[in-house]
Amino acid sequence: MNEFFAHMHREEQSIRSILSAKKPMIDLTAEQKVKHDDATVCISCNQEFSDDIRIKTRHHCHVTGKYIG
Repeated sequence: MNEFFAHMHREEQSIRSILSAKKPMIDLTAEQKVKHDDATVCISCNQEFSDDIRIKTRHHCHVTGKYIG
């Protein structure tokens, strides 16, 4: 069990290191800008955007900087 917990601790440290990255978002392509501007619903929850509750943002990966939606 000690070896298992030691392994899990090493995995946790590795994952934390990866996920703590805060890479800025890569500039959107012209096509991505158009799709983002035209979007009316969230790609994650399929709810319509609103001005106060579901505000449209540029969702991106903080590890790679790539635009998600």
